[in-house]
Amino acid sequence: MINRTHAMIFGLALLFVGGLTMTANAQIPSDSILKADVPFSFMVRDKKYPAGEYTIRQSDDSLDSEMVLSITNDMGKEKTSIFNTFSTSEDNSPANSMLVFDKIDGKYFLSKIFVANDPVGNAVDETQPEKQLENRYAKSERVEIKAGHWKVLEKLVKKDKKNDS
Repeated sequence: MINRTHAMIFGLALLFVGGLTMTANAQIPSDSILKADVPFSFMVRDKKYPAGEYTIRQSDDSLDSEMVLSITNDMGKEKTSIFNTFSTSEDNSPANSMLVFDKIDGKYFLSKIFVANDPVGNAVDETQPEKQLENRYAKSERVEIKAGHWKVLEKLVKKDKKNDS
């Protein structure tokens, strides 16, 4: 009887962990980029970015997990920065790819990133300054910026060039 109970508990645990793993894998695909024109300055973790056009993708470093993203200012004013994210979800799949910002006391913080038609996305940890502002002003406003979503062929091109050598 005890062995049967243990087997049932183990089986349920595997189903639960498997479900979490499947849910967590639906972020920005490695062959995709998001591009957005952000009309205001904003923070990602502890770094401030000016208004401008940005590209967001999975980190190019093969040792990084799919939860590590890079952001590049397309205007050339900033170098590429790498930041960690974690899985998040919305009740409904967004119709468009988007960047979600929390606006607190006139300051914007990148908080979530979603690819169109997928309720699971990437979330950015709140920083200490963001938490302090939330505690002081107790209200944040959600601001969504639409992003373009493209499949990237450059990894295939690089792979083909290596094969030609």
